[in-house]
Amino acid sequence: MGSKGVLRATALGSLLALALALVAARQTVASAEEQFVAQQRLLVRGQALVLRGAIEHGEVAVAQLNLSAMPATPSAADAWLAAQLRAFRVEAWVHGHIEGPDGAILARAGASAVTHAHHGIGVVVCRLCLDERQALVLRGAPDPRGRVAEVVLTLHGLDRRVVGPLRANGVAAWIEDARGLRLTGNVVGASTTTRWLRSGAVVDSGSEPLTLRTRVDAKRATDRVRSALWLELSGAALSLLLAVSTTIQWLREQRRRWDAERAMLESRLASERDAMHRDRLRSLGVLSAGMAHEIMSPLTALRLGFELMSKGVGADELGPDFSMEALESIDQIRDLVCDLRLFARADLSARAPVRLRTVLTAAVRMTGADLRSKARLELDVADDPWVEGSSGQLLQVFVNLLVNAAQAITEGRPADNLVRVYVRSRRRDVVIEVIDTGAGIPPEVVDRIFEPFFTTKAEGVGTGLGLSVCHGIVRAHGGSIVAGPNAPRGTVFTVTLPTGDSSSTVGSKG
Repeated sequence: MGSKGVLRATALGSLLALALALVAARQTVASAEEQFVAQQRLLVRGQALVLRGAIEHGEVAVAQLNLSAMPATPSAADAWLAAQLRAFRVEAWVHGHIEGPDGAILARAGASAVTHAHHGIGVVVCRLCLDERQALVLRGAPDPRGRVAEVVLTLHGLDRRVVGPLRANGVAAWIEDARGLRLTGNVVGASTTTRWLRSGAVVDSGSEPLTLRTRVDAKRATDRVRSALWLELSGAALSLLLAVSTTIQWLREQRRRWDAERAMLESRLASERDAMHRDRLRSLGVLSAGMAHEIMSPLTALRLGFELMSKGVGADELGPDFSMEALESIDQIRDLVCDLRLFARADLSARAPVRLRTVLTAAVRMTGADLRSKARLELDVADDPWVEGSSGQLLQVFVNLLVNAAQAITEGRPADNLVRVYVRSRRRDVVIEVIDTGAGIPPEVVDRIFEPFFTTKAEGVGTGLGLSVCHGIVRAHGGSIVAGPNAPRGTVFTVTLPTGDSSSTVGSKG
């Protein structure tokens, strides 16, 4: 995956995480609203029970007060009524009084309340008081002397005492009658854009049912939840930005590292190409005298023959084999020139199926002049193996190995020394052994001979690049090269190359 793909994947993953966080936030807000409404309903029911209890206690009181036990003096009558209301568990904020037949107040207890002369006998809930939004009146039946007990729940008092706990969190709460008329409570302004959460509970007040209702703005109900979610989403957004920023920074670092590695690789490849080129030049310098001899010998014979023919010597006098020898000399020069051209253009040689016999024959032909003065030369290719690679680069490998073999053997005793190239095919690879009977490689340095610029030769003889170049070429072809001792003396270089496809003849000539 490229840098753009990594950045795109990171951004998409972060956006997906943010989208999931937003969905979770909406679900959390909805859950918080539902929980708030449920809690508010419980609270409304509790407050409705408080109001219902106050009404029920007042109804019981006005129905069961024994007015015949009331003292005659006003102060004693007030104390007696207060004690009686407490006994009936009437709230202290509820007003109670006793009226005489003429409407005069005979005794009073609790908070003061407005009384009305229009309360009829037997009226439990006074509609006129409800319409005026002043009080909820509970009136008992008159006793034999015409006296009536009355309990008045001031609605404005309910607004503070009963509804108050519901308003602590900014909830609009009120009491309404069966007609939906608001009797008490704070007023909520109408808004078409506000979404309200509603709740309510019925207060059973006998003949006049009342309902306690609440209403709250959904945003106010979940302010804290929304604040917490806002902080969480802000953190998620910051994490998204941090992830994208970190990914961009990482990609930049990766890009710089990739550029540095590419520059290093290009520099290394350039160094290897330069080393291969210098090694070829060195090999050509080493082989130049022998190759010049290989070219000059047939040219000299040809020149002498043609010179004699120019002086009138006939072909019959030159011998019957002159023409065949001349053609062989020309072929020898042609093959050597082709080998030189392939060797000089090794870098431009394309990968293709290579006939190994052709490459090894060219290597022997190029190094033969130097080798024959030092040792016997044998080329043993039992079958005709093919490998996949560059014929020019493989030629450079085997020329280097044969030149090293020649340099390891002392001149003057060719009959006692041998340089042998032995090839054998296996199932998936080809093994080529270059064996010499030279001085050999000291065991303590055999592990270092493929290092660049390492050499055991005398100063001015070797540059230390030949075996390093061979090692690089063979590895680039998917093979291996190792060195070991040859009994009783000398060295064996073993090159292993993967078997190629011989169905194509491209490069078979090398």
